[in-house]
Amino acid sequence: VWQGSKKAFRLGHHQICFLGESGLRFEHRIETPKEMDDLPRIGVNWRCAADHEAVEWFGLGPHENYLDRRAGVYVARREATVDELFHPYVRPQSEGNRTGLRRLGLRRADGSGIRLVAQEPLEFTLRRYSEEAIERATHLSELEPEPTLHLYLDARQRGVGTGACGPDTLPEYRLGGGRT
Repeated sequence: VWQGSKKAFRLGHHQICFLGESGLRFEHRIETPKEMDDLPRIGVNWRCAADHEAVEWFGLGPHENYLDRRAGVYVARREATVDELFHPYVRPQSEGNRTGLRRLGLRRADGSGIRLVAQEPLEFTLRRYSEEAIERATHLSELEPEPTLHLYLDARQRGVGTGACGPDTLPEYRLGGGRT
């Protein structure tokens, strides 16, 4: 349901404001049942044109990192290609998250693109495959690049823990229900 004027409108729990000729401001309010005490992530999934190959971000890196896996990363301006952000684990799984995101730019070869500025640090994952495609695949060779890029912008993502060979994620790195 559209509500609002030409300069701002609300679509569900999303507030969208136009900022001049080339800018938009998005506000997302996400509410999850308080009973949900162990969510994988809280955020949104945007699809972008696949030709936004160049990625620039200001946040933690250079390699993937999670709330409980940030040793060896630091805040800086970084550049990579979409393919360089992907970590090819032997068995496909959710991967490539970066925390502490303040700014993100996606650029085409001609220099045009998208620029996002976060009011509060976010987390992001950008790749050629959806979470659903990764969950279905049992080998990397089963993953086919999709016609759009998948940009996951998360307020927060659950820590990974060491459940395969040790303790699960510590309570302070889990996500519970409520408003984000």
